[in-house]
Amino acid sequence: MSKRFMILMMSGVFMFFVFLMTGLVCAQGYSWQGEWNSNLGKMALGQNGNTITGTRIGNVSSQIGSANPEGVVWTNYNIAGVSSGPSKNTVFKLSRDTMITRISTYHYFNNSTPAGSIYIKGNGTTYGPWVATGRTGQGGVKNAYWDVFPGIVLPAGNYKVYVSNMATWSYNSATNGNGMIEVVGYPASKGVGLFDMNKCLSNSL
Repeated sequence: MSKRFMILMMSGVFMFFVFLMTGLVCAQGYSWQGEWNSNLGKMALGQNGNTITGTRIGNVSSQIGSANPEGVVWTNYNIAGVSSGPSKNTVFKLSRDTMITRISTYHYFNNSTPAGSIYIKGNGTTYGPWVATGRTGQGGVKNAYWDVFPGIVLPAGNYKVYVSNMATWSYNSATNGNGMIEVVGYPASKGVGLFDMNKCLSNSL
């Protein structure tokens, strides 16, 4: 065989390998950039009627390829003095589909009450409840923060937040009477499928 023929043959084998690996990755619902597939996320957590429940599975912010950067997508935290027992419904808004990695609520005057649970409602669906982990707050107050790690994709919309102990939930005038909350996550992607090879290749090469 000529040297040129060997080079062409090796190039063809390499391109076939790239195409095959791209197809395998796309078949899992990911692009080479490591985008989260919201359908896979819902399947992993499971659905029961209109209620979606589940627990965090590993580090949901790290997928195939590069990691999706987490950030605060909604918060009303502030440093002003607080009272307990919000007088208004606590609602946060998402402008786009979002992978929610953490939801935290603030319970400063909790009389040493253990962290409880958090759930949310929106778009006709109840999400949770999730059992919270207590975190120490200012002045060494135990369980001042309640943290849950849903690991689910929420569609764009408004979401009302509920906690198991409303009497300990902190609020102030800066929150307009709403319970103090912080929502962390990153923009979700629908991903690509096995038969969307053209899109997958265009994103990969």
